[in-house]
Amino acid sequence: MTAKIRMQKSICIIIILLCLYVSDDIFVFSIMEGKLSSVCKPIVIVLCCLVLCFIWFKRGAKIRCNKDSCSFLFLSITMILTMFLHGDFRLGYLYIVMIFLTGYLLHYLFGTELVLEILYKSVIVISVLSLIFFVPVFFKHSLADIFPVVRTYTGAEFSLIGLNILPVHHSHFIRNYGPFREPGVFQMYLILSLVFGLFYKREQDWKKTIVLVLALLTTFSTTGYIALFMLMGGFWICNNKETKETKRVLAFLLVLTFSYMALFTDFLYKEGYGSVFGKLSSANNSISLAARIASIKYNFLIFLENPFLGKGITYESEAFNSLTLSAYGVIKSNTNTIMIQLARFGLLYGIVYTYRNINYVIECVKKNRIAIVMVAMSVICIYVGEDITYSMITSIILFCQFPKGKCSNRIVGEI
Repeated sequence: MTAKIRMQKSICIIIILLCLYVSDDIFVFSIMEGKLSSVCKPIVIVLCCLVLCFIWFKRGAKIRCNKDSCSFLFLSITMILTMFLHGDFRLGYLYIVMIFLTGYLLHYLFGTELVLEILYKSVIVISVLSLIFFVPVFFKHSLADIFPVVRTYTGAEFSLIGLNILPVHHSHFIRNYGPFREPGVFQMYLILSLVFGLFYKREQDWKKTIVLVLALLTTFSTTGYIALFMLMGGFWICNNKETKETKRVLAFLLVLTFSYMALFTDFLYKEGYGSVFGKLSSANNSISLAARIASIKYNFLIFLENPFLGKGITYESEAFNSLTLSAYGVIKSNTNTIMIQLARFGLLYGIVYTYRNINYVIECVKKNRIAIVMVAMSVICIYVGEDITYSMITSIILFCQFPKGKCSNRIVGEI
């Protein structure tokens, strides 16, 4: 490997790590009190865009007319048209376009295999660190008291435990947030990494898979558990001719998953906050379930007001808050990423956005249609639980350009 290639791989790694950590998904740069969020994120994304554009121009690469570049241009142009149509001039549109451009150029310049490999290994490292800090605190809650406390914009207090965060007022029920703003965001990264590892890489090192699954189990995320069940089902179908060892490991993971859910969530916490599936009961009057239903219902009503180009970011946000306040007496969290895209930018945008996410599954799974459907349902499921419109992980998944053959302007290989 030449010094030039090593340098460009290093640039790729640095950009991905910056985009991963200094993002809307990480607690410190999203909801923590202070100016880090408003200052650091735009600076980082602009710098990453400039560096990637410089490399692109220096290497003389041209944008090919294919489904990847067409998807990028269509999504970006549709957003800008919606902005002008509604006179909704705000930086949110430009920020999303820059995120899209960063994701597209990462894949185009360095190759999807390298980009996803870096992301995969980064999530594994985050999972290991999260478990190292989470397990001791889980069994001895008072250990959290020795760590510094920070506040969110709403005044909620969290302990910073290494890279992990933990609510100070947790009612003796502790979830693994990792460094993310929500356990639901953490499980999203874990599921997408499992798709890449199990189906595209055909990961033979089961320790990595077990680490990812254990990290997901400790999030206590209902969405994550449902997605994991569908993912494992797809993996079983896809590997029905594999060795007995593979099946034993998969069976062990499934038994571990549901034993954990039964013994440490629903059994212990019944229909309370700690219950994974108790929240699905109407008797529980679940805030989480109500928010997900509201996100589907009211975003769909907003979408119907302008199905072609949507209603824009500002109107959608204000209308959703107003509708949920009127219906529930409180403003509900807007959690369904796909429905948010439909309401803001219209039907065609929503179709392309959803297709690009499913394309990630198709390219990873490939050989079995039933498995593709199950894994696609798993990925769509995680988009129901969190709004990741401004997330860099969205762009990395949206603009995957899986190789059909060798391409001279890309750097391929593992880190």
